[in-house]
Amino acid sequence: MNTLRNHVLLFDEDCPLCQWYSNLFINSKMLDENGRESYIEAVEQKKYPINPVTAQNKIALVNTQTKEVFYGADSMVKILANNFNIIGILYKFPPINWFVKGLYSFVSFNRKIVIPTDCNKLSTCSPTRNIFWRSYFVVFCTLVISLLLSKFLNKNVLADAPLFLILVVSFVLQLILNFVVCKIFKEPNSYDYLGQVAFLNLLANFMLVALLITFKIVSIFQFTFHAQLALIALSAVFIYQVILHKNRVIKAGFNKNLIYTYPIIIAICIASILCLQIYLVSKLG
Repeated sequence: MNTLRNHVLLFDEDCPLCQWYSNLFINSKMLDENGRESYIEAVEQKKYPINPVTAQNKIALVNTQTKEVFYGADSMVKILANNFNIIGILYKFPPINWFVKGLYSFVSFNRKIVIPTDCNKLSTCSPTRNIFWRSYFVVFCTLVISLLLSKFLNKNVLADAPLFLILVVSFVLQLILNFVVCKIFKEPNSYDYLGQVAFLNLLANFMLVALLITFKIVSIFQFTFHAQLALIALSAVFIYQVILHKNRVIKAGFNKNLIYTYPIIIAICIASILCLQIYLVSKLG
């Protein structure tokens, strides 16, 4: 590998993802052994001419000789293009540039949702609040979950659009109820909490789909207790989701009362899905 010398990557040391890929650059010799530093330490010591807010949201790469600074996707491409020229060439095309920067922002502004940290810390590299990318994240999770579930609970998503819409409405209801609860308990960081709820839904429903696929494979061997298996799967996912939520509430420093209201809201949403589905079936039948 061609080492990009005289460059320092200012990474978020509280973010496991940032630690992983910055360490990967070091181990692969794309950057030299001194090619990364903690963002927080660099800001406190005022070592480099960076914009602290921009570097907080988008990882900064500093040329220690010229003092030129690259942010976000530009810094990643700068490192990669030093070894793979095609990446730098493709990045110059406006559609690709727009997509890569958008994908980077989508991940960067929501990285502390995927990997939760204490949102009450003062010395942190947590991204600033961005309503657009958080809303995009929540909508993305909701649509993916609804599409996955309606795909595996029915033979064709488009042929059973009511179920897809029911799932969307149910997840939106869940977000609204959680927002109301945040206001009741005066949780100051409902912005991050709603992101956590959306991501937990995504994780839990990936697990549910995986179990449904497993049971579908099991059915090949002529097992006939599908209803019982489905109930077991739903119960396992519910318990997993509640435990994961509790751990994230504690780790992120949210109001601990949210631990107890969360399973109640999930139960309300599951009941609403079942009731709406039964109602539509009776009407259509």
